[in-house]
Amino acid sequence: MAFKFLCPKCGKLVDRLSVVADETNEYKVGIDGFGETVWELDEVISSECAVVHHYDCDFETHEWRPDDFLVEIDDDGNIKPVGDYWSFFKEDFKRLTENLINNQKVNKA
Repeated sequence: MAFKFLCPKCGKLVDRLSVVADETNEYKVGIDGFGETVWELDEVISSECAVVHHYDCDFETHEWRPDDFLVEIDDDGNIKPVGDYWSFFKEDFKRLTENLINNQKVNKA
């Protein structure tokens, strides 16, 4: 069993997506032996996903988080939706996974 992201634009199964996050952090600031300030992250106060991006096809969304595109691939190669995105776009999921399965059959032939 494996988990991957399924890109809704290009239909590729990928291990990584890029994320731009808006964060509010608390830092401790000190002074080193040379009189320079040293910033140390103390606590992430809040963090919010601002943009999810797949560079292979330039897919970008501000509405969804990376985990919304998760799928599970079982030992037999069946792809099951996990993320919330696929709950809303069931027909897209069906089309993309059928394409992946058909391409695997062609590559094995």
